[in-house]
Amino acid sequence: MSKSLRVEEDSSQKELDGSIPDSLHGKPVSKLKTFFNFVIGITFLILLVGFLPFLFYLEDKSHIYKDMQDEEVKNVVRVFMNDPNEYTFFINQPESHELIVKNFSVRDVRNQGDSTLIASREVKVFADVPSEKKMWVLVKKVNHIYTRMLSSQIVWQYPIVYSLELHIHSEKEVEGGGWNHGKSGSGITQVVR
Repeated sequence: MSKSLRVEEDSSQKELDGSIPDSLHGKPVSKLKTFFNFVIGITFLILLVGFLPFLFYLEDKSHIYKDMQDEEVKNVVRVFMNDPNEYTFFINQPESHELIVKNFSVRDVRNQGDSTLIASREVKVFADVPSEKKMWVLVKKVNHIYTRMLSSQIVWQYPIVYSLELHIHSEKEVEGGGWNHGKSGSGITQVVR
């Protein structure tokens, strides 16, 4: 009896199998699956390749500008104007009798995304220091910080000097300084007296 049941089960299975056309069995079905898997894989790669540059685009847009504490440079003994936006100072260190040289280039601060002006560069000269006192300079800076937008990790940062206030004895204290613009040339600024 078990043999007859098996035969009946097998025959009923054949009847069910017989209702499906032979062309969908075997290789034609596997080629169809392979084709759909290929299309899905290519679509995934296209989406992935298109999405990665978007992530890098987002990464570039996180420039932050934070005001820094103003720096007061005291004991200035000589002032050189390299060009109208670059100055070099000799600073006397009273305890060691050493002269330190500091150079500051004044720049506009612009937003990296749309180039809007955040802070305009300026150099102010005040002849307000009595002859018995040392000259001094007030340096105003902003800290340019570049971070990854998604992780807020700081990639790099550097200060930008946007303002100098020179407090000197008289305009005669400003001397000409050297400059080098690469292929455009080099020279020394001549002071008009």
